[in-house]
Amino acid sequence: MKTRNINRTLAAGILVTAVALFACKKVMKEVTKEALEETEVTPAASPIAAPGAASPVGTPAINHFTETAALTTTLNALKTKIGGGSVKALEFSIYDTYANLQAQDPSKAAEVNEFKFRAGTVTGPIPVKLSGGGKLDRNLFTLDDVALDKLPAMTAEALEKSKIEDGKITHVIVRRGLPFSPKVVVRVYVDSPRKDGFVEFSETGVIGKINVD
Repeated sequence: MKTRNINRTLAAGILVTAVALFACKKVMKEVTKEALEETEVTPAASPIAAPGAASPVGTPAINHFTETAALTTTLNALKTKIGGGSVKALEFSIYDTYANLQAQDPSKAAEVNEFKFRAGTVTGPIPVKLSGGGKLDRNLFTLDDVALDKLPAMTAEALEKSKIEDGKITHVIVRRGLPFSPKVVVRVYVDSPRKDGFVEFSETGVIGKINVD
């Protein structure tokens, strides 16, 4: 059984520690969650699989970045696991063949749990430890309000507009754009042997900021 404690800062940017127990091996990651009153920092992220990596043996090959149906299936599985109905999310991380969702507990409004979609199966809930002086509802967003059906178009546009030679999409993170804006942002990350960066989109799929290193 996997156990994991995740700290999240809601309105004060403080240290966040995620600890996972995998076959008696502890893996620790230190990250910081941005918020309205603090400067932006890199959010927590799950390990990034190589772009185009094969699905586990015995499972159909999917690609969330290019197939709307695949992401719809994943979203439906996550929603069902959470309890159905509208989902209030803190952060949704999407990879080519898997995804992680941190969402408010529908029966306990002050709590957030993490759910993982892997090879057609959803695991969770994993409790998320919240910290900071802010209000949870200011950090949450309604998952259904995000035009995730446009994700294939967004990832294609991110590759085009970033102009990163041999660039590949590594992952997508959906959350509020705090501390710069309370609006929901879809951030598409592009990587290559020479450069990397990200392209931001609004929740309706309109392109915004482009950042390339």
